[in-house]
Amino acid sequence: MAFVCALSFISDTSSCNGFSLLHSYKPVHPIHRDVSLTAEYQSNPTFKIMRSSLGMSDASDESTTPSKLMDMNNVEFTQGCTVQTTKEIKAFHVGKKGSGTYNGNTFVPIDWDKEGDDVPREKKCLVMPKGFRGVVNRVYDVNDLDASLPVLVKFVAGDSMGGEFEPPVSFLMHLEESEVEVVV
Repeated sequence: MAFVCALSFISDTSSCNGFSLLHSYKPVHPIHRDVSLTAEYQSNPTFKIMRSSLGMSDASDESTTPSKLMDMNNVEFTQGCTVQTTKEIKAFHVGKKGSGTYNGNTFVPIDWDKEGDDVPREKKCLVMPKGFRGVVNRVYDVNDLDASLPVLVKFVAGDSMGGEFEPPVSFLMHLEESEVEVVV
């Protein structure tokens, strides 16, 4: 159910600070309700809200069809499809065991005993190379949630999914549709 609220104000002051609202409510229609409101302003008793309306519309009036997210090759992202990264991406949220880079196809972990806490922030992550594969766990409807990273991908430890790189740990990561492409 969507709500629409509109207020019209008449005042000879530019500020609305210091007014107290005295409201009365009278239903006019079961779907569209007009509400009559008045307000008193501390130094100006002529401040009034002339008209206010609250309307509700049924969700069936609006388009409820979720939008389809497509990759760069115009292939739709669906739950369960295999995707691969289109560029190098850093995953800062993985644990110490998963932090490191790839030398060719081989994972090179950070040597925490040697480097300790002196590891700079930009290296305390998993650097996923282009072609790193995972499975789409969920695709968020950008019309419904305004998700900035709408593709949730699961990477499984030791499973290259037919690609060159095996993730060192399992983790989930939200990605933009431009960061991954569907593997067909």
